[in-house]
Amino acid sequence: MSYGYLGGTAIGIKTDEYVVLASDKMYIAGNLAFSNEVRKLYKIADKTYLAAAGLIADMQGLVRNIRYVIGTRKIDLGREVGIKPIAKLVSVILYSSKTLPYYTQLLVGGVDNGPELYSLDSLGSIMADKYVAIGSGAETAIGIIESRYDSITDLSSLEELVIDVFKSVARRDVLTGYSIDAVYISKDEAIEKTLNLI
Repeated sequence: MSYGYLGGTAIGIKTDEYVVLASDKMYIAGNLAFSNEVRKLYKIADKTYLAAAGLIADMQGLVRNIRYVIGTRKIDLGREVGIKPIAKLVSVILYSSKTLPYYTQLLVGGVDNGPELYSLDSLGSIMADKYVAIGSGAETAIGIIESRYDSITDLSSLEELVIDVFKSVARRDVLTGYSIDAVYISKDEAIEKTLNLI
């Protein structure tokens, strides 16, 4: 398995009111598709979620570590940890494993004082952006998001964009499945959805 093996696709989109994170649910190892029901979208704090693409075992182990670190930090502070500090903690965890890196890329997003979206690579490099795509279908996904980002007017158009992105990616990338988990986060709520796009 090469270092760049990051099967599956996850996207993040930030608007003035919302952050959406979405990921496919396909579990592939080599030439076998084991399942189309694997969770790659995780709630890690209040209104803060993480989406991943890559090796399932690595992302699950990493999420356990992240939740532990954030939980102990919350106890130390006596309050919730903000989204940007969470992204920085995730970056530190990833960088501390650089000699034996996690085979995964991550998106961290949520709404605190406003919508925030960060992407992280396997070594902990962190970047804030309005929209991002990671994993094996990233090239297809980012092209569709970029061409339609300015036409997002409300939650309905955002949901339509997410569905169209994953339908297109799944047609072109065999490592991305047709089932997705998505969360639409605003200052008032986080709406989780699981969709089968076939």
